[in-house]
Amino acid sequence: MHAESPTARFQVENCPRRPGDRCRSPMKQMDTATVEFRFEPRWKEELVVHHDGGSFVLDFPMGRPNVCLPTEPRWRSIAPPLLVDHWAELHPQLKSWCETNNFPLTVNDNETAYWD
Repeated sequence: MHAESPTARFQVENCPRRPGDRCRSPMKQMDTATVEFRFEPRWKEELVVHHDGGSFVLDFPMGRPNVCLPTEPRWRSIAPPLLVDHWAELHPQLKSWCETNNFPLTVNDNETAYWD
């Protein structure tokens, strides 16, 4: 974990869980050149996506298991500054995780993410 600095960007923690809400709490510093994402299914039909700067949640309906990801343009409109430019890294990592675990991945403009 990197040390926090007064000029750190904003973190995606302690935010209301409504689509498109942005966080305003101080962010943990992280290397934004490359981001490695880790995926953790959680009850209540959620997939927690962890990264060095925090985490966020994607919908993961269990009636017919399916992971839901916003399209890149939608992602850019809802993601916090820390992650706005990292959809191209998230998508293949999430796709690989879904394939390994035999879950379909849905990518469309109606999906959202929730910032923990």
